[in-house]
Amino acid sequence: MTIIVGAGSSGLIMPQYVATAALVKLKDGSGTAHASNATGFYTAVERTHTDASFDTATLSVVADTNEQTIVDTSGSGVLTQIKSSTITAGAGTVTIRATIDGTVKTFTAVLTNGGADILCIGGYEAWVTITSVSLSNAGIGDVGYAALAGQEICMLGPRQTIAKGGVGIAFSTSLKVTIQADSALDVGSATNKASVSWYTSKPEGV
Repeated sequence: MTIIVGAGSSGLIMPQYVATAALVKLKDGSGTAHASNATGFYTAVERTHTDASFDTATLSVVADTNEQTIVDTSGSGVLTQIKSSTITAGAGTVTIRATIDGTVKTFTAVLTNGGADILCIGGYEAWVTITSVSLSNAGIGDVGYAALAGQEICMLGPRQTIAKGGVGIAFSTSLKVTIQADSALDVGSATNKASVSWYTSKPEGV
C-alpha cells in the first residue's frame, strides 16, 4: 500500500515494502554496506546527523504486542524512512502509526516470516548488488515484472530522498512514530531495532 500525502499540492507519497531484514542495507560514511540485522547498520543510523540537515531515531523494542514509540519530536521537516523490527515467529501484522501535526497516518503489513521479515516505508530502492566493494557503483536494479530472488534493497539517506523528490511526509509542528504488532516484536538490542529518519527542514514547495 502507498499512502498519498497532499495530493494536488506537494504530492508526496510513502510507499511501503515487506522485505527480508538481511537484504535491507545502507551505506555508511566510509562506503561500507551493512544489513539491517547487523550492528553496523545501527552504528551508522545512530550517529549524530543534525549538522547534515537530517536526524534519526532507533528503538530497541520490547517483546510484546503493546504500541511502542520510536520517535516523538517537535519542529518541522519531512519524514523520509521508517523501518520496523521483525516479529518473533510465524506470521503477524505490524502496524506503524505516524502522527503528523496531530493527524495519524497508519501503515500495516503482514509479515509472513517471523524473525526475518520487516516493513520498510518511504525512501528505499532496489539495487542489483550492494557490497562493501561495489556499493558506490551499484545501480538501481528494479527488474520490473520479473522475479529476482535475493534482490537487495538500499535504505537511502534523508538527503538522498529529498533530492530525488516525491517521497516523504512533511510536518510543520510535530512528528511521532510508533510500532505495534499482533505478535510479539523480536528483541535484539544490537541487531533488531525499529528506526525513523527525517529531514530537519521543509524544502521550498513541500
